[in-house]
Amino acid sequence: MSDKKSTDGHAEPDAAALLAEGVRYYQGEGVARDYQAAFEKFSLAAQSGNPAAQCWVGLCHYRGEGTPKDARAAYEWFSRSAEQGHANAQYYLGCLYLRGDGVPAKDLEHAVVYLKKAEQAGHPEARKELDKIWSARGSLQPDLDDHAGGFFGKVGDKLSQMTGLQPLVGFNLRDLFSEVFRKRKAEEVEEQFAVGTRLTTPDFNSVQANWPKPWVFGPILLLSAAVYFGFSYAFDRFQNWNLIPGWLFIGSFGVPMATLIMIFEMNILKNISAYLVAKLLLAGGLLSIVFSLLLFQETNLDKAWGDIAAGPIEETGKLLAVLILARPSRYPWTINGILLGAAIGTAFSAFESAGYAFRALEGMLGNNATMEGVMMQRAFFAPFGHICWTAITAGAFWRLLAGRKFSFNYLGDWTFLRIALVPVVLHMLWNSGLTLPLLDYNLSHVILEGVICIVGWMLLFMLIQDGIRQIKTAQGGSPTLPAPH
Repeated sequence: MSDKKSTDGHAEPDAAALLAEGVRYYQGEGVARDYQAAFEKFSLAAQSGNPAAQCWVGLCHYRGEGTPKDARAAYEWFSRSAEQGHANAQYYLGCLYLRGDGVPAKDLEHAVVYLKKAEQAGHPEARKELDKIWSARGSLQPDLDDHAGGFFGKVGDKLSQMTGLQPLVGFNLRDLFSEVFRKRKAEEVEEQFAVGTRLTTPDFNSVQANWPKPWVFGPILLLSAAVYFGFSYAFDRFQNWNLIPGWLFIGSFGVPMATLIMIFEMNILKNISAYLVAKLLLAGGLLSIVFSLLLFQETNLDKAWGDIAAGPIEETGKLLAVLILARPSRYPWTINGILLGAAIGTAFSAFESAGYAFRALEGMLGNNATMEGVMMQRAFFAPFGHICWTAITAGAFWRLLAGRKFSFNYLGDWTFLRIALVPVVLHMLWNSGLTLPLLDYNLSHVILEGVICIVGWMLLFMLIQDGIRQIKTAQGGSPTLPAPH
């Protein structure tokens, strides 16, 4: 067996040779069949990133050959190999999604994505499985190819590669908000909040697993704006300082609350009550801020990193608040996690905005900012910051749990981290003051903020889409397949 030199001068086994030796032990070619020895050789070869070896390690985990049977570990190894374009791993990964073995959730459309990749790479069995799917669900194939092109398509494809989520398919913002300007009766608005109780939660199989069309947030947003400008006019007219607290309150909470109501409407399961959301707003807002302050105090990361330290610190603090106050076992769906995270993010955003506005009122910000200017700016960007970021982080964790019992060990799972790190990076960029070459500061700042807003909400919509598919698959089941071979 050939060796190569490692950086410390010691001989390092060659991955290809280890892989070949592992196959010999696995298949019993010239030696006694020994699955444990084969698994050891595959594992050593996989450590170098060899995709074929990673695929073999996944297969051993799946079958329980040479190592305890572990479908979750099989999924992780197949994923690593599939990301490098290994056709067998792509095929096996597609099969796991079809069966729901070891994956975050059984997902027919994710299965199709990987089976199509395997087919394009020449895998002989992938075409057969795709034919079974098309014959069972003939309307699925055209929808999968109906994804955005151009700039947004490229952003979506890049996010898909980074996070493992499928790019947006058949998604249209105009259609999503098509019900906003339709005239409604007051009773219809009230009924939208009468959900999540024992009597008002719909039967799971009766839920329409399609993109929702939120609309209640529209009137709430307009009312909040009217009240805000009413306070502004009243203060200018009467100069009565008793109006300031009310003005500050509506300026800090109006837009975040409207955004939360939109996400509340997008919980198509309607299994979370307005009371629970309100509880998370009150308790979760305070808890997330306290956790963040404790992390700042204990890590001193802000002294080393400056303002960008808020990214990892505050996103961690908010997620901890969600995990402590919410109940994944009762609300196990990805879409539930998104809403629960959004509630915490809304409170954090509003309380933080109120703090900045108060400091501006007291002249403590040191940059001639006015209270009204701070409230207007933070209200405009509120939907794209803490609310969006915490919804993504919590949704990603709920997606990983998929109804399983909570464990802090899951926080280190790459399936979760590859999604959750995106809001952290976006938050850090937001606080970085980064400028783009050849552009003045203001224009550079606007472009950077625009990109952050687009990426954040595109990722959130991708996660919502994934949650809808999770529900659809659970309602309709999926074709069963033999174990990967």
